[in-house]
Amino acid sequence: MFNVTGQLSKQIAATAVIFAQLYLSIIGCIVSEHQTLSILVLTYSIICLFSFFNLTYIRDFDAIQINATPIILSIAAMVAML
Repeated sequence: MFNVTGQLSKQIAATAVIFAQLYLSIIGCIVSEHQTLSILVLTYSIICLFSFFNLTYIRDFDAIQINATPIILSIAAMVAML
């Protein structure tokens, strides 16, 4: 998405979401009682940042980012809220 031209609003939105995830997960690691979930979100946001900037293409990052991580994080957040 970083190298795509003509989609500035999508690029700004994607950047804002990724950095918001980074910021909130770091804050969660510091002050939250659910540090494991915060570390998982931090790892996920770093993977998203790597794939957004297209620094290196690793096929496993795509598989993790698209398939497993959103489901696992949703289940972990629901369990943490209970």
